Amino acid sequence: MIAVHTSEAFFAKVKRRASGQPLAVCLGAGQGGLGVIRGLGRAGISVIALGISSIDFGLYSKYCVGLNIGQDHWQEKMLAILTRLAAEVPGQKVLFPDNDKFAEFIYQHSSVLSQSYVWPMPVNLQSYRTLADKTCLNESAAKASVPFPKTCIPKDGAELRAWCAQALFPVVIKPVDSPTFASHFKRKGFIASSSEEALRYYDLAQAEGFSVLVQELIPGGTESLITVYLYRARTGKTIVSFVGKKVRQYPVDLGTASLYAAEPHPEAVKLSRALLESNDYYGIADIEYKKDFRDGLYKVIEVNGRIPMFAGIESGTGIPLSVHMFNDLAGQEQAPPAGLAPAGPAEPPFDDATRWVYAVKDLVAVLTMVRRGEVSLAEALKSHFARPKTYAISAADDLRPGFAFLKYLFEDALAYAKKRKH
Repeated sequence: MIAVHTSEAFFAKVKRRASGQPLAVCLGAGQGGLGVIRGLGRAGISVIALGISSIDFGLYSKYCVGLNIGQDHWQEKMLAILTRLAAEVPGQKVLFPDNDKFAEFIYQHSSVLSQSYVWPMPVNLQSYRTLADKTCLNESAAKASVPFPKTCIPKDGAELRAWCAQALFPVVIKPVDSPTFASHFKRKGFIASSSEEALRYYDLAQAEGFSVLVQELIPGGTESLITVYLYRARTGKTIVSFVGKKVRQYPVDLGTASLYAAEPHPEAVKLSRALLESNDYYGIADIEYKKDFRDGLYKVIEVNGRIPMFAGIESGTGIPLSVHMFNDLAGQEQAPPAGLAPAGPAEPPFDDATRWVYAVKDLVAVLTMVRRGEVSLAEALKSHFARPKTYAISAADDLRPGFAFLKYLFEDALAYAKKRKH
């Protein structure tokens, strides 16, 4: 990784790495970005990565040229770097955003960026929002005949109270802007068991300036959460990289995944294809369903239109979606350049058993669930250590991100100890 003040050295390395070939540019280098960096780098594709956080461990990967530009004025700095790259480095460039704020950044500056860059999302923000915006998803799902939970997008407390009178509890209060909400409340949403509780959480979110929707919470735990990770190319071809379930998450009740496991769900794949095709959606989609045991239906919960945190699972499934996307957007899907690996198959085998694990986070989730009596220690450890497995950060052929992560944990533990001491 290169510090901001050595950006001239960064540009020199980029120019040497690009060597006239199309270039991949990762915006953010967390778990998802790191998965893409490795997927592309292992295929011989030139990659650079721009990060803003101390947890952008992908910046240390041997498969990219990385630069941490810091949190202060990051949008202005990132735009300046991308503008200079466009001017000084010839060839097609593909942007890969690894979280929502970078996807928003691309659309905010699309008039400038579209002159030199392409991205694995719909070209315009309106198309992106048809699926990625929670307030639009139900309408888009209905258009595709894809089931979804009963949902209310309340204009005020009175409308929510009227909806609650007909609702089945519990319900979940979810933010429209998930990253900002999670950063503020340290959780993804609130679960309410009554009208009064739902109204209290609604008022709390409103008081803090957050728009929310309220949705029936389908019964069942994480074992009912099904994920389909796919990409619809400009040609209309759809490539499925991963189909499976979220085994564990943290926080346990409403958190982000710590362990995914592949398993066949052909009905969820069929619904996912219909959702993209019916809404004329081209680009990446990480679609989450919850299977409702009451009626047997897969109900769409959420769609993320950017690189998901578990993108690195492609190294285990054998479907290098990052390479498919790059070749499609760089105009090389039919004939990858000499020396680059072909993208490979377009759907994982039915018996795929790959797992993706964020090891430290999953161990915390395991301990929490064991303490609550939700799983035995033996069962939890068996699922944690089962193979085949792809780790969120560690990789035998790319050690530096793992060492950077350990250094971060050590420094974080020291800071916490000092705080406790004082």
